Amino acid sequence: MSNFSGEGNALLVSEKCNQLKPFKSRSNYIPNGGFYTYNYENTIIGKNLLSLVYYSPNFRQEYIGSNGLLNFNIINYVDKGIFYSIVYITGIYKKCNYSSRELQRIEITQETSNSVIDHLKSIARGTDEFNKALESDPYLKKSYLKLNSKI
Repeated sequence: MSNFSGEGNALLVSEKCNQLKPFKSRSNYIPNGGFYTYNYENTIIGKNLLSLVYYSPNFRQEYIGSNGLLNFNIINYVDKGIFYSIVYITGIYKKCNYSSRELQRIEITQETSNSVIDHLKSIARGTDEFNKALESDPYLKKSYLKLNSKI
């Protein structure tokens, strides 16, 4: 198991809800016989259990959610030995169009299995790509600085 935590902003849009909401999040990978499930939770949408499908040639991952209403795109990076995830979520939440982005950082504990660490190493993009992603999005850059000020 691995534990990620972070924060983000979600935009909810419809005739009755037009608002930008901050949230806190956490997630973890759980190895399951050569496959991985992914538990994701944020303070707006609650808990979601995702199944991971991974395509190794291009680092592409697809997460299939348990409710079928939200689409998750999670991109993993490793920078200076620390794992990060940028999480994009789109879909329908409580009859509103939902769109969010966030940055999470892994908290490696004794419970973090070697298979999860090896898996993350195999799918993570490198420092150069991570820096490009941060530079292209000021919100993610701000989140990165905030997450790392807690170390």
